[in-house]
Amino acid sequence: MFHGRCLIAPDTELDRVAAEARSRYGSFLSAAIEPFARDRDAKGMSIPRDAMRSAGELGLLRMAVPEGAGGGGADPVAWGATLEEIGYLTSDNSFPLLVSLRVAVTSAIAEIGRGDLQERYVRPMMAGERAGAFAYTDGTDAFSFATTAEPSGDGFVLRGEKLLVTGGATADTFMTYVRDTRTSDLLVFLVDREDAGVELRHVEVSGFRSAGLCSLHLEDVRVPAHRLMVAADGLGHAQRFLNGRRALLICGVVGRMRAIVESCTRALCKTIRYGQPLTDFQNVQATLGRMYIDLEVTRAIMYRALHRARKGEADPLFDPVTSAAKYVTIERALAIAATAMRLLGGQAFRREFPYERDLRDFTGLVPGAGAQDLLEINLGERVARRCSHRENPLEEA
Repeated sequence: MFHGRCLIAPDTELDRVAAEARSRYGSFLSAAIEPFARDRDAKGMSIPRDAMRSAGELGLLRMAVPEGAGGGGADPVAWGATLEEIGYLTSDNSFPLLVSLRVAVTSAIAEIGRGDLQERYVRPMMAGERAGAFAYTDGTDAFSFATTAEPSGDGFVLRGEKLLVTGGATADTFMTYVRDTRTSDLLVFLVDREDAGVELRHVEVSGFRSAGLCSLHLEDVRVPAHRLMVAADGLGHAQRFLNGRRALLICGVVGRMRAIVESCTRALCKTIRYGQPLTDFQNVQATLGRMYIDLEVTRAIMYRALHRARKGEADPLFDPVTSAAKYVTIERALAIAATAMRLLGGQAFRREFPYERDLRDFTGLVPGAGAQDLLEINLGERVARRCSHRENPLEEA
């Protein structure tokens, strides 16, 4: 039987961070998040605002916000290890996803360095009193956005629709990317839920059903000029935001992968066939070995990406290691969840094993923060281009 991190190779720093996360957040997760995960998924109910407010009171929502904005200033490795442990401690995959997203939006606003935004948005967000969301996709490419901003008086009028906003159902503020009708450049506005003309519509989804996915409709929404967050090259801003998200998006998933391997193995130990536990059969052992390899390979590339970010070595617009880490994690997570269901057979259909929920959730990350097929193309194009310019195209600059 596995306990904590016994399944993986020891790492003093990661063990310390994981222990701190269990100590600080374990009771909260076991009382406020895990008991309701199954029902929230079945009913399509969002994680309640009160739970996120409690997370804020525990300091979780400020941990990785820059120190200059009053945050904890945790570096990518410490923050990623915390999210991994949270993913391990709860079967609600929406929770680590939402936490990492809320903190990313808060940090993006904080990095603008404006005192007015700090007071109105950053501090309440760190406390869990306000929630931010990322509103980007509107069904077009970035050079022909259908969501627009038109100057009007001392502000702007925003029109259009964002088709899928994670955490939007419980968000107060939307970091919204729109096309300037004058220049076609992308601008970024902070749109508040209470703005006249803002409408949120629930979106039925197959996975991450407690993450509060919705569409954001903007009908002649008047936004004052001071809520223009990025006045030029919003596309570059989005690229930097999404590139940074890739490594953190997967941390909770890796934690959940650990939990799947452990719970599956425990169940196999208790299942007797021909007078022996299933774990005594070599074909079962070989399958568990492959699951372990998938897990360790995934953790290795994830932490390599996080260490590159910590040392400032990652390309801010498109980092190949970070992109590869996102790709590998989602593919291996899907494989591990499916393998657990095959190993346990009929047992896996019992509600105590949420593997089908894991499969639905992990599938939802196939298009997230860079679709899997596009990452293949982007990485392959990068290798091909570098091959014509240098002797060792796979070496990182």
